[in-house]
Amino acid sequence: MTTNVTNARELAALVKPVRALLSKKRKLNAIKLVRERIPYELNEAKDFVDYVKARPYAKAKNLAELWMNLPRESVSEAAELEFEPIAMQEGEGVSAGDWYKRYMETHSYADWVQLVKESIVLRQAEDELGSESRGSNDNGEEL
Repeated sequence: MTTNVTNARELAALVKPVRALLSKKRKLNAIKLVRERIPYELNEAKDFVDYVKARPYAKAKNLAELWMNLPRESVSEAAELEFEPIAMQEGEGVSAGDWYKRYMETHSYADWVQLVKESIVLRQAEDELGSESRGSNDNGEEL
């Protein structure tokens, strides 16, 4: 794969026209556009278009930065990632994409990164507390 993009700004400039083509069901034209403007191989251009399509509410700049920092081995997997519905409040099913859209309307990408990091730390702390509360005997076996 070729990744000669000088910066995320060039990629961000492509997001709007790619979304416009996708909304008209012109995926092949979107891939061609990406290949014309950026020296991507066919597969990488397709992956980028799929990545944009899977994130309709992400801001172009944030999406481009995420794409640029994505390990190349996992690009195809990330492009095809589908968000599973999650519950924001009891009884209210909201997709992760919708939740992200709502969050990004009032927060920056840096806020999002911080939230994700804090969530990971919190989850690890909850896991540790859960295992401590179950207890164990002197041999390390759970009671």
